[in-house]
Amino acid sequence: MSVLSARGALWLALLALPFIGQAEAATGDKARRPEPVAAPAVPRSLSASDLYARLAPSVWVVRTYDQDNLRLGQGSAVAIGPQSLVTNCHVLKKAKRVEVSHESTALAATLELWDVGVDLCQLKVPGLTAPAVELADETSLQVGQPVYALGAPQGLELTLSSGLISSLRLDPKTRQIGVIQTSAPISPGSSGGGLFDEFGRLVGITTAMIAAENAQNLNLARPVGMVRDLPQRHAAARTAAASLAAAPAAPAQDRPPLTIGTLVGRWVGEMQCGPFLGSAPNPRNPGPWTAPLRMTVTDTGSTVLERGNKSYSETLSGSIRSDLSATMSGMGADFDRPTLTWRNEVVGRFSGNGDAAQFSGTAELGTTRGDLGRHCTVSLAKAR
Repeated sequence: MSVLSARGALWLALLALPFIGQAEAATGDKARRPEPVAAPAVPRSLSASDLYARLAPSVWVVRTYDQDNLRLGQGSAVAIGPQSLVTNCHVLKKAKRVEVSHESTALAATLELWDVGVDLCQLKVPGLTAPAVELADETSLQVGQPVYALGAPQGLELTLSSGLISSLRLDPKTRQIGVIQTSAPISPGSSGGGLFDEFGRLVGITTAMIAAENAQNLNLARPVGMVRDLPQRHAAARTAAASLAAAPAAPAQDRPPLTIGTLVGRWVGEMQCGPFLGSAPNPRNPGPWTAPLRMTVTDTGSTVLERGNKSYSETLSGSIRSDLSATMSGMGADFDRPTLTWRNEVVGRFSGNGDAAQFSGTAELGTTRGDLGRHCTVSLAKAR
């Protein structure tokens, strides 16, 4: 090779160096470039027919029977786990036997978990193979979002209706959702059924409706968070009851045995009631509420139970039996609407010792029309 040709080759090599470097840099960039990350899957909203097809196997009918095997009532229930259905406690009221069914299949059920205060009960159903529904995130619920109710209104199995979340009613104590108000139509028999979002996730348990000539599409459901927390609340209640039962009795000189004489005096407490269940028009508060109570026990064993404020008054009276149980009944009236009156009956029992005595019971709050308005619990302690 001549000197000129050698110099030409060297010159060409020098000219090529920048392009070789660029090619290597490009190759290195490609090698170091991270693989693309797939975006999180966004739930796909379902058509009403697809939603029905997915959820129908998980919504069952509940039927209850008395000690003579006569039919008491009927409601709905939703599968939330293996051999587990959730429903409203008022569906199971006074039942001696519970049966759940889906089309031609019928199975025996027993009560497993309960929280009467929020009207939610869980049934154990051996042999149940229904798929559990997916539970929605309660914090994502919004007024205006579409929802579907699936249950057995008037015993018509697997009836689907649609509407919106009309309002999210907050519990005044916890400031969390206490009741979901929805325009999705429900009827007697829908209690315990499911309220689902457009993705087929459970957002609530349909619980009550407000039926009146001047009220439309006022339907209530318990939020899914209460369903999710039911085992913990049930366990807490059982633990508290067991602790109370196991507590050592105080010395007799400090806490005299409980007699009618030791109950004489003033008592204070509260009444906790679930959502409105009746057909009276324009209830003052369709959601659950808690009201203060006061009771007087006389030396003859007579009892007077009172609650009220500037808007209403209610007085119940009764007497203490020898077994320290008591039934008190009476009337309430609304001061602003004189024609609005209702009946109430409290059934309960005194327990404890001396100054640590307490009264616990349940109440069936009626309506002007004479039907059941609310399920309530009552608790009072002797004032000191």
